[in-house]
Amino acid sequence: MELKLLKQTEMPLLSRKRVNFDLFFEGATPSEKDIVENVASVLKAKQELISVRHIYTKYGESKAKVIIHLYNTIEELKNIEEFKKKKKKGNKKEGEQATPQQQPKQEVKEEKKEVKESPKEEKKEVPKEQSKKEIKEQPKEVKEEKKEEVKKDAKEEKKE
Repeated sequence: MELKLLKQTEMPLLSRKRVNFDLFFEGATPSEKDIVENVASVLKAKQELISVRHIYTKYGESKAKVIIHLYNTIEELKNIEEFKKKKKKGNKKEGEQATPQQQPKQEVKEEKKEVKESPKEEKKEVPKEQSKKEIKEQPKEVKEEKKEEVKKDAKEEKKE
């Protein structure tokens, strides 16, 4: 794997440098971890301060354009960058308690559940008119009786 420096831009407000490379490789596209190791050796910087932003490859070519950000400190990297991998919740050992930040979230979730349950209780069952499918399934005698009732109701409405 070979890196060729294309462009290096200083971004003082974000306390970082944006560096563009051409990456020449054989076989599959190298992983971000491999790229970070090689960039760190070329730029003589710590691997922890490097963030790979993009790897642009073209189909069938063993060449890629890589854009990385090189930060001045780890704190600035953590404040600005969004990390793709999230920490797993199940990594806690037995006997450990949830952090104070996690406890209020659980309480809020419980409150939401209670709120969701209460509207269900308030709903009243309203009798629904029979659907066409239900009417078709009924015996013919019942259908005829209902038709007569509907006709009577229609006549009464006309009189009024």
